[in-house]
Amino acid sequence: TKDMIIAEIKKVFGSHANEALKVASCESGINNERVNINKNATFDSNIFQINSIHVKRFGIGFIKDWKENIVTAYKLWQEQGFQPWYSSSICWKEKV
Repeated sequence: TKDMIIAEIKKVFGSHANEALKVASCESGINNERVNINKNATFDSNIFQINSIHVKRFGIGFIKDWKENIVTAYKLWQEQGFQPWYSSSICWKEKV
């Protein structure tokens, strides 16, 4: 499944796939079963650890479906770049 996830990230993010892969690696280790419970009663889930506050905008698909998580991450990226994953961008920049 990890190879399929990587291929899908490359397909969806295109020329920005390398950065997206680094962020996904920092966020979840490219693990579609990763969930993080936050102190404010929200949670981050799946490959890109998208916060549950986005259910209002995007529905619940990104929580369980890794392909939908990638598509939702791409939509967020189109709006804000990698800003929603600011701490991960620090993580992957340090690894370079």
